[in-house]
Amino acid sequence: MVEESHHTPMQLEDVCSEGGRFGVYCKLIELAAEKIYFPMEDEPGFKMIFPLLFALLPNIHTNPDFLDNVPKWAIECYDKHSVTSEDDILYKFPEGMLTEEDARLNMALLYIALEFGLSRKEDSLQHLSYLFSSIDNIRPYVKEGYALSPLAKPIEAEVQEDLNHRLPEDLYSALNGVKNQIHDLRDYYASRI
Repeated sequence: MVEESHHTPMQLEDVCSEGGRFGVYCKLIELAAEKIYFPMEDEPGFKMIFPLLFALLPNIHTNPDFLDNVPKWAIECYDKHSVTSEDDILYKFPEGMLTEEDARLNMALLYIALEFGLSRKEDSLQHLSYLFSSIDNIRPYVKEGYALSPLAKPIEAEVQEDLNHRLPEDLYSALNGVKNQIHDLRDYYASRI
């Protein structure tokens, strides 16, 4: 199944693989935080928002506007189960996403859309409709990736190598700095409503 779009079409196989990759990012970053006794649960959704931002960082060089919207979209995705594009188009994630696993799936859909669009310099969010229609195909890959199942081993090795190269030496301070920024952003967005 291929996405029907006037932009570069998404292939279901690639989409599922990226969903698994996001699950692995979530788990490996969570394990790294546990090793340094960093409480990721203190800021709601931080265990999913930080991996999303971290996984997308390589796109910063190809798209300088990256930091303008992605943190806001990540917070909206986790808090409101929706994101609003720059053109005020609202993308509502599937209803009933209440468990941590469901929230991780939502964040994986956002990650896949952003990674795909940013790497091709396209409007990222316009791919969400296709991803919503493929959610049942993507869900098991995110779950297997997060569980670090044998099926996720090839992706796990890639993500671990990426983490080894890019995680800062003082991980505790880096995580705390991002957590504080996310908290401040939430307060800022709440004050604008």
